[in-house]
Amino acid sequence: MYGKAVDNRSEREDDSRGAKYTRSRLPVELVYFEEFSTKEEAMSREWHIKRLKRLQKEKLIAGSLPKERISR
Repeated sequence: MYGKAVDNRSEREDDSRGAKYTRSRLPVELVYFEEFSTKEEAMSREWHIKRLKRLQKEKLIAGSLPKERISR
């Protein structure tokens, strides 16, 4: 996420003001995040993470998949 967006996004989702997808899957729990200096970097990283297989995402969350193994 970029800037203070982690706190704001988490609050919106908990208040059912977030995306339609997350509104129907409450409560939402933040299990992983990275900080970036620009919105473009954050969006690029999110794009790469979304394309990982489920097992790779679970390893990333657990810390057993090095960040360098995912293209930035």
